[in-house]
Amino acid sequence: MLTSRKTSKHRRIRSWLLIAAIFISQQSFSDISIIASELDKQRPLYNSLREAINELPNSKRYDIAVTIGQSSLDSTLKRKHSYDAVIAIGATRYDFNLAITSHPEKNYPVSAIYAEPPPDKIVKLARLIYGENSRLLIPFHSKKQKELIFTKEILEDKHITVLPSKNSRWVRRLRDYDAAIAIADIQLYSNSNLNAIGRSLYRQRKGFFGFSSELVTENGALASLYTKDIHLIKQLVGVISLYIEKKTLAPPDQPDHYSIEIKSQLAKTLGFYALDIKTLETEINKIDSKEHIE
Repeated sequence: MLTSRKTSKHRRIRSWLLIAAIFISQQSFSDISIIASELDKQRPLYNSLREAINELPNSKRYDIAVTIGQSSLDSTLKRKHSYDAVIAIGATRYDFNLAITSHPEKNYPVSAIYAEPPPDKIVKLARLIYGENSRLLIPFHSKKQKELIFTKEILEDKHITVLPSKNSRWVRRLRDYDAAIAIADIQLYSNSNLNAIGRSLYRQRKGFFGFSSELVTENGALASLYTKDIHLIKQLVGVISLYIEKKTLAPPDQPDHYSIEIKSQLAKTLGFYALDIKTLETEINKIDSKEHIE
């Protein structure tokens, strides 16, 4: 009799656990989740993104994951979970493609809004300041990276040198160039060497253009392109809305709007006294289909 009661109790517990598991599963399968590191959760972007997603109509129809940063994308792709779609932000084009090819077993679509501007855009900014025939040096670290991020126009431009490099020694080769362009590459750039690179280019009176506002405010770059949170969120909401309405996931793409950070005092030191940020931003954000590479 005692055994029978225990068996019955165990059956009820298993039934409750099963019901709870189904309920939890339905909750996670019917909403848009934001997957981010603890550090990224402290950023204003995270809370603003939550608010924007909560306002989306019919968002509970699909199991969509939005990942912030490369580590969150990697951990999401490793999970044994079949999403309706995954959308990554905060991952570079190179790292995103590396993550996708590392997880061929996934059975759901994955897209991204890349973290950085493509080299084409930074080249355009440099030439708006230095002139159309300015001589530019762009270091990179791997053949795969070169194939992914550089367009044919850049590779064939006689005024641009795309230089393979494993470290920051490329700064010694700037004598024949007007400026250098930094692409988002943790193999080449880190907090420990960016300041030194910025100082070296300043001593040589060479321009340094980059992919984030911090390169200007903290590392001595002349000018950089970056995307404000408000524009990133607007673009992301558009991608999610398209999926909700038509179950069509837009392909990975670059940000569709850029802002410009300029170090004014450095610009004057280099001889640029009348740089107008709004005029430059208007030119940078003009639509040019050649600048989008898949």
